[in-house]
Amino acid sequence: MTSVQAFGFAVLWIVSIVLLVLTVRILRRGRAVKVADSALLLFVLGGLVYDNFMLAFGGSLFDESTAFQLASYPRYVMHALFTPLLIMFCALSAERLAIPGYENRGRLTLWGAVTFFAVLAGVAGELELTLGYAIDDGVYAYKATGEAGPPLAEIATVVSMLIIGGAMQRYARWPWVLLSSATMFVLALFFLENGLLQNIGEILLLSSCVATAYLSVGRVAKAKERRRQEALDRKQSRVRDGQVLDAP
Repeated sequence: MTSVQAFGFAVLWIVSIVLLVLTVRILRRGRAVKVADSALLLFVLGGLVYDNFMLAFGGSLFDESTAFQLASYPRYVMHALFTPLLIMFCALSAERLAIPGYENRGRLTLWGAVTFFAVLAGVAGELELTLGYAIDDGVYAYKATGEAGPPLAEIATVVSMLIIGGAMQRYARWPWVLLSSATMFVLALFFLENGLLQNIGEILLLSSCVATAYLSVGRVAKAKERRRQEALDRKQSRVRDGQVLDAP
């Protein structure tokens, strides 16, 4: 019989697939205006889809076994590798939204460096990863064993998103990155051992990013259309002026 926790992860799995499909649609739309920032979200969402799938259905597909253990390692590896990409995504989105300071390439390079070192920290934290079989509220899974240090990659990601999200709210009146990262920060601070709440927080975080990707593509498309229309108006104005000058 499926437990409440496993059912919760199954619902999150479906939601993460929906977000993945929406991101693919946004990416296709963005190609028309040469905006491919949302591609970064595909990596994070792919990891989240896999994570929720294993937590929801892993116990039904596998018994306690080496196969189940090996299938569980990607949950941690993908999380360490891909989660910090949200930093760079948010920085690029801030540039698209014309947030002051983010059109400076030096600022983007700085956030790129933060992303890189957050990935390194995440990978370093998983180098000695060992997994043990556990049953938690009806969820059968292989979980990290031993004493774990502070999740530096996740902390760096959430704090960075708080900073960038604050700038988005201040200058673009876009509060969702700030609110979702603040929610994730609270969940990580007080509910670190609750896997379901952690994944709900990640869904909220990714939902705000997907919405931001949609907004960014729309803003760039409107800006390009406005510039195209202004150029067309100038051309028509020159044509009219030429016709007036040539008139007898």
